[in-house]
Amino acid sequence: MDMCKEIHIYGMINDTYCKTEGYRKVPYHYYEAGSRDECAEYQLHESAPYGGHRFITEKSVFAKL
Repeated sequence: MDMCKEIHIYGMINDTYCKTEGYRKVPYHYYEAGSRDECAEYQLHESAPYGGHRFITEKSVFAKL
């Protein structure tokens, strides 16, 4: 099995971004008027009982790599 010696990830906020005071609220989907902001969408998925995408957990895991 081959593994990369390093990876670079772009365009991802860190796992504490949504807890940061004064974070910038941006729509999760720029093309859907009235959609949830990015952090609200992440929180919804993070707490879903099943079928959610654990975005915040994912960011935490990538940060530890």
